[in-house]
Amino acid sequence: GDYVIVPSPGYPGYRAAAILASAKVYEAPLLENNRFLVDLDRIPKTLRNKTKLLYLNYPNNPTTVLAPNDFLKRVVKFCSHYGIILAYDNAYSEIYFDKKPRSILEIKGAKEVAIEFHSFSKTYCMTGFRLGWACGGKNLVKGLFKVKTNIDSGIFGAVQETGVTALKKGDRYTNSLRSILRRRRDTFVEGIKGKGFSDVYADSTFYVWTRIPEAHRSSYDFAQYLLNRGIVVTPGVGFGKYGEGFVRFALTVDERQLKKALTLF
Repeated sequence: GDYVIVPSPGYPGYRAAAILASAKVYEAPLLENNRFLVDLDRIPKTLRNKTKLLYLNYPNNPTTVLAPNDFLKRVVKFCSHYGIILAYDNAYSEIYFDKKPRSILEIKGAKEVAIEFHSFSKTYCMTGFRLGWACGGKNLVKGLFKVKTNIDSGIFGAVQETGVTALKKGDRYTNSLRSILRRRRDTFVEGIKGKGFSDVYADSTFYVWTRIPEAHRSSYDFAQYLLNRGIVVTPGVGFGKYGEGFVRFALTVDERQLKKALTLF
């Protein structure tokens, strides 16, 4: 059967979509010692020619890391060589703190193998609107259009008009959002490091990805410990088996609440 390569840890929807399409799933480890980048050399050679789709997501949820340009070039070359479609989830493209992340479509040869997905949910905090868009080479977009045409009937027109307004006038809002998230990130990261947390990652997005304390057996165990103290986090294992040993905090509350949370554990 055909394979779909999904990153682990990664957004659970990738795996679910592959299963619904009756594909076999290969979990590509995102390991700390490889800067949470997919190790292309580790993907079995016997599987590569059977793979139809590779999901990638940078800026990354949940690890927050950004992909360097040389890595993106290698991925495009890899997909081109093996005839793999690259589904590049760039939902967090505007949630960064230093250098702006690149689009995969800026990489030479990407338009022939990649389709890039964006979301209003992150850039404009329009989560409930369920609005996004995709761009890429003509044939790939045509294939997506064929699927979408047969599974839904499109977004309510007024929501689409709202999205148009956001795209035309939303730059000031997004700049302000990045400033707010930077302050929250700095406050929270300083706080948990002060409590002895190590291996803390908060390079982009509105998440903090950190290794759990040694006193706890698993990410689920630590998440339950925090829940009992009124703090909700996502255990790393919820993003795939290679997420074990980490948890993801979300910076979706104000600084006052973040500071309060820091007093609870």
